[in-house]
Amino acid sequence: MCSLYREVAPARHGHQAKWRVRESTWYDRLVPRSRPSREQLESELRFLREQVARLEAAATGDARDLAASESDTRRAAILHSALDCIVTADEKGRIVEFNPAAEATFGHAASAVIGRSIGEVLVPHALRPAHEAGFARYLATGHGPVLNQRIEITALRADGREFPVELAITPYIVGGRRYFTAYLRDISARKAAEEAVRASAVALLQAQKLEAIGKLAGGIAHDFNNLLTVIVGYCEILELDSESNLTVRSTAGEIRRAGERAATLTRQLLAFSRQQHMELVPLDLNKVVAETAALLRHLIGTTIDLRLELASEPCRVKADAIQIEQVLINLAVNAKDAMPRGGRITVRTRSTLLGPERSGAALDLPEGRCAMLEVIDTGSGIDPHVRAHMFEPFFTTKGVGQGTGLGLATVYGIVRQSAGAIEVESDLGEGTTLRIYLPATDEPSAPCVERGQSAPSTRGSETILVVEDEDRVRDLVREVLEGQGYRVLEAVHGPAALALERTHARDQLHLLVTDMVMPQMDGPTLALALRAHRAALPVLFMSGHSDTDLRSAATDLPRSSFLQKPFAPAQFARAVREALDWTRRPKSDSLS
Repeated sequence: MCSLYREVAPARHGHQAKWRVRESTWYDRLVPRSRPSREQLESELRFLREQVARLEAAATGDARDLAASESDTRRAAILHSALDCIVTADEKGRIVEFNPAAEATFGHAASAVIGRSIGEVLVPHALRPAHEAGFARYLATGHGPVLNQRIEITALRADGREFPVELAITPYIVGGRRYFTAYLRDISARKAAEEAVRASAVALLQAQKLEAIGKLAGGIAHDFNNLLTVIVGYCEILELDSESNLTVRSTAGEIRRAGERAATLTRQLLAFSRQQHMELVPLDLNKVVAETAALLRHLIGTTIDLRLELASEPCRVKADAIQIEQVLINLAVNAKDAMPRGGRITVRTRSTLLGPERSGAALDLPEGRCAMLEVIDTGSGIDPHVRAHMFEPFFTTKGVGQGTGLGLATVYGIVRQSAGAIEVESDLGEGTTLRIYLPATDEPSAPCVERGQSAPSTRGSETILVVEDEDRVRDLVREVLEGQGYRVLEAVHGPAALALERTHARDQLHLLVTDMVMPQMDGPTLALALRAHRAALPVLFMSGHSDTDLRSAATDLPRSSFLQKPFAPAQFARAVREALDWTRRPKSDSLS
């Protein structure tokens, strides 16, 4: 109940009374000077009650209006500040509300889309029939497959680009009319992150597959290379034997070539698994490409045009020239197979700068200067499914007997082992571009060895200690050395070699030829043990293993060199002569 307040002042015919209800306006009433009658008091009381009721009704209406106004203000603020898009449509599908987040996401001004069909503005063309059918079904049945749940769908921007959104639609009725409010969130960044995670998972699986096959290849390489050393070595001896008839020499040549082919396959297996040793030296890609061009033209034939587009400035990288040649050969042969009716292969080099958008996850390379080697063909292109597997070992689209499936796998392994990356761009019927990125270097290119120089003599008369646990390889090595005039001491393992050295303590020992991996004692340990008595003894290590750390352990020793199995007798004889001719080695080494 409202409180009443009164002020009274003298007036001509009585008293002037002012009445106030709470904080409302004063109401003037003329009160007679004489004592009021009961009727006058009741009349005055009725008047006051009427005023109080009127004021209370007005106050209630003002409060409701104020609450409604505040609610509208809050709602407008929520719509304006919401991070998600909020779009409301009426029962005819016309947009009646389009918040600022929707303006920013879709690229439409609210004033330009209010009253337009939501399907026309926000739904891609391919999805509009399904949108219209679902809308009509809800109006007819009250049920809709996408209402009151979160789904992922494709939306349309003002510039015509489509993008993924998370969508939730809520229907409701106001004033007997149906409305639909859609809450949308751009999930392009999330989808990109999910794709990056998926790509990383695929890359990890691919790496694990390569690692598994690489371990298999590395595991059999030692024994297999020992066998190939024997096969290739004895075949070459038969070919050089003047007493062998032509048929025997020809047959031995075929066996040797088959053995060399097997050795090449082993190297390719080790290359893609990144276990093959590589001599990374500064070189100019332009020069390697130019020097390989003649061989490439011979390989691809006359129906295919080879074009070189070399950078005007040197493209210096640290790589193995022989392996880069192998990359070019494999890519050229692969391109040739994609152009059975002829075409064009372009080999291009240039320097480039990798920014953050190209480095990192995109190419798995650091930012900075790179040399790029491109091989472009006009062939049939590569199917996306094939492109996803093209670098896997033994994956091939060729018929049985027409390919090993190791060509591109070898390219991938060589590039990755050279700290580079490879990128493929191809569409069916549009040809293929393979780009190889290698980190640039400022180191000058290594000097080239002049070709055509006469080979130095490999003969000698020095004493050589041969230590090899594989009997057939040891027999071959002894036969080659004795054929060159050397005196040979042989042992089956390290302890036997040390015992043999003690029995020849007063004899000169000019060179140790030893396998790297042997039972009881490995090659480096044996070399150190012998050098305890013969400090300047040079060592030639040999191994069928291709582990880079193993090779480094050998070559880190002073006056030591390394020869990878399998090797031909002539190659072995040259390596022995070079080790003996080491300029820093004294002419002889004995206990005296």
